[in-house]
Amino acid sequence: VEAFEAALDAAQSATASSAQDHLEEAIALYQDDYLAGDPYADWAQAERERLRERYFAALLQLAALQAGDGQFAAAIAHCRRILARDEVRENAYQALMRYQAESGDSAGALLTYERCRHVLAEELGADPSPLTQALHQRILNGEITPPPPVLTRPTESQPVVTLSASEPLPQQVQMPILDQHRIEIFVGREAEVAQIERHLQEAAAGKGMLFLLAGEAGVGKTRLAFQVLKLAGDRGFTVLSAACQALEQQLPFAPLADAIGRYLYALSDGALLGLPAASLTQLAQIAPSLRNRLPELAAPATDGLLSAEENRQRLIDAIVAFLTSLAQLRPLVLFLDDLHWADAETMSVLSRLSQRIGEFPFLGLLTYRIEDRVDNQPLVTLLHSLRRTQLHLDLHLARFDPQQVQTFIEQFTGLPGQRSAELAEHLYAATQGNPLFVTEAMQALAEHSNGDAHAAPDTLNLQPLNLRRNQRVQELILERMERLPPPALKVLQIGAVIGRDFSLELLEGAATEDPIGGLEIYLARNYLLERPDERLDFCHQVVRQVAYDSMSTLQRRRLHQCVGDALRQLPRAAENPEEIAFHYRHAGAQARQLYARYSVLAGEKLLAVMGFRQAIEHFDDALFVLESSSVPDAELMRSALQGRGLAYESLLDPEGMANSYRQLQRWAHQQGDRPLLLTAHNRLTTMLALMGQQAESNQFLLELLELVSTDEAAAREHAVLIDLAERRRQIYSPLPADAKSATLWAAYTPPPPVVPNAVAQLQQA
Repeated sequence: VEAFEAALDAAQSATASSAQDHLEEAIALYQDDYLAGDPYADWAQAERERLRERYFAALLQLAALQAGDGQFAAAIAHCRRILARDEVRENAYQALMRYQAESGDSAGALLTYERCRHVLAEELGADPSPLTQALHQRILNGEITPPPPVLTRPTESQPVVTLSASEPLPQQVQMPILDQHRIEIFVGREAEVAQIERHLQEAAAGKGMLFLLAGEAGVGKTRLAFQVLKLAGDRGFTVLSAACQALEQQLPFAPLADAIGRYLYALSDGALLGLPAASLTQLAQIAPSLRNRLPELAAPATDGLLSAEENRQRLIDAIVAFLTSLAQLRPLVLFLDDLHWADAETMSVLSRLSQRIGEFPFLGLLTYRIEDRVDNQPLVTLLHSLRRTQLHLDLHLARFDPQQVQTFIEQFTGLPGQRSAELAEHLYAATQGNPLFVTEAMQALAEHSNGDAHAAPDTLNLQPLNLRRNQRVQELILERMERLPPPALKVLQIGAVIGRDFSLELLEGAATEDPIGGLEIYLARNYLLERPDERLDFCHQVVRQVAYDSMSTLQRRRLHQCVGDALRQLPRAAENPEEIAFHYRHAGAQARQLYARYSVLAGEKLLAVMGFRQAIEHFDDALFVLESSSVPDAELMRSALQGRGLAYESLLDPEGMANSYRQLQRWAHQQGDRPLLLTAHNRLTTMLALMGQQAESNQFLLELLELVSTDEAAAREHAVLIDLAERRRQIYSPLPADAKSATLWAAYTPPPPVVPNAVAQLQQA
């Protein structure tokens, strides 16, 4: 006790660094309350309370010092140590809420407030104090944000930058990838551009807005966004952009990870060090390359008291905090294309962002296909929730009218008015004004004329536009594809099977012949685009889909097998098991075992990033293949069943847990794997007990006891386990109504009160 108090007294007069050492020394000495083994020693009660108060004060003081140094995880842990001993201590809740909010975990801070409110109501019948309520409101308003700390020690060549609104971030402009040939052609959409431009000015002044551009495939949503983003870049906005991919719909935060990752990668070291460390710590989960730039970046603090859903909310909150911080440092435009392919977590970020968008210089630009929105329930939910706000606008893009088609032809070819009007009449009848269809028709017309997509006006041949009225763009694209040499067509088919932008290494690995000749043809004819990051992509998703649909089933299967094999050979194959599983899924029966293996790996990866429902889908796919196999892979079967059980545990789904562990039990029994069998029983009974389903837990315990007790050798080997299970079963079993035997468990009876003065009473007797 003397050493404890001496260390505390020394801390009061020491410098901050020395005080922290003295406080840590004192806290380490406090193992338990004073004379905790004799709780009825009345004479020690006052001293016990005094020492406990000094201990709590030391924890709060140490937490404040650590939070001041940016060590929020340690500060939060000290606050939780106080609440573990005294759960109604309101000043500990206040400190915990503040440190959580300052670390970028506003969601966790709000959950702490709810816990505080519930405990105070249950234990004291009181509400949180006005100070606690005011702190809660400040967190709700976003007034408490992470500070900009220094992450690494600066050097002369790498100065520390502390960014502020007066020192904005360097500008970055991420533009969507479009065909640069005739990019200057922009027809119609004058009203839409003017409307967005007005709100762009308001966003620069601090009033944010969200725009939703909706329309059918090929109607020009991305082209309109390109025009708006160009205006934003000219006015000094930072522009983040990404396209959602169908293959990444099961990957949490995929488009945001792409946009934010590319932004941070291009940021200078000095500017990167000036961003909030707490946000960067969380963002490193979706942008792992951050740790290459900042090796000293702390790992996200884990909190066993929070569920997987609460940890997911932390990451959502960190992304929102990061985007709003960027907007405060420099006006920001976020563009997400093809939102109908976005994942549920990205929708959650957008929903959370929409609630605060009016407070920052921020403009969101989101595009989606009207015909595909019904297949994405999170998108439908987001659209319904946005209708209740005043900070978003829906723009539905229509097709070109005949006059706009004529204007497009005039800009494309330079034909005079009379001749372009004649051509526009045929073209509008064939395409019904869809801008993509009009563009493809003009490309085909130019190639028919002299094989040059940029032919001179006088050389154009109008004969190909004698089309039937119901001709589709698919026929136009197929007609162009038929003129390609076979080696070039094979390259196009491989790209269509890959299903997204791809690297040259992947193309070379999947091709059976040298793809360079065909690749040059496609780049020249604008089928494919070469991106600044040296990856290749189709000029439009419709072209990719038509190329894919034009192949036979056998062709697609063989190419999926080739692409899957090529992906496995890439250096970073382990980081992308979902895509490998996708290709083996479509590769036919010969790849079923590989499909199962990579489905299990994909499920395990999704478990690590809290994509529990998506992980279950991958585990189910693997189990479907393995169960239909004559000799299933034992290790894969075990991993799939255990992974599915863990996913259902994280979702607190008792039915899913029971089914998964029941199946794991049957599998373990068939394999004679007794440790696995006992593990499955134990996890199931433990999780059901923790969820309050004691009757179901007891039933499984009885099955476990019966299973082990039937085998004498096993009963001797697991005697301790049997004894513990039997005791646990009896503890949680209900007391029979007619219980009279002393051997049965009885309800707890409190002991008689302590005699105040036993000696005096005995003398009187």
